[in-house]
Amino acid sequence: MEISYDDLFMFTSLGLIFAFLITFVGFFFNGILVIITFRNSNMHSLCNVLIAMQAVADSVMNSCSFMYLYLYLKHKLLLDRHCYYAMFASFYAMNVTVLLMFWIGIDRLLSVKYAVW
Repeated sequence: MEISYDDLFMFTSLGLIFAFLITFVGFFFNGILVIITFRNSNMHSLCNVLIAMQAVADSVMNSCSFMYLYLYLKHKLLLDRHCYYAMFASFYAMNVTVLLMFWIGIDRLLSVKYAVW
């Protein structure tokens, strides 16, 4: 079965709408988390700052849906090389997010193991 170029864009429209909904919800709640973390002095612990950094990285990672929307509306495809450069910030943020999850886990483990941490 062969899918035409127009069918490909038609099938992706529902997924793109869903991804945009998730992106805006994510931007909203990640923004609230970052604002609360930095305005409230009780939230300035290492773990909370790491979680706020992860929220920023998640927002950067989810910002790739803007590129998808632009390409969808213009009915364009990118070459691999151009796609890499266009998505570099999202790829980098994805790796930073995974690393921050590791450090948050280490921080929580040390908090439980040693009460003074």
